[in-house]
Amino acid sequence: MDIVYDIILILHFIGLASVVGGFLVQMKSTDRGGSIPPWCMERSPSW
Repeated sequence: MDIVYDIILILHFIGLASVVGGFLVQMKSTDRGGSIPPWCMERSPSW
């Protein structure tokens, strides 16, 4: 059971790193004149 816990923990950190890394790369590219994707600029629907 410890092996399963360790695998899930490692996969969790890999997933977290990919989300945070992708966000940081996107923010870094906007500093150099990169474009912001349209889905980031859309207004949220009023419910």
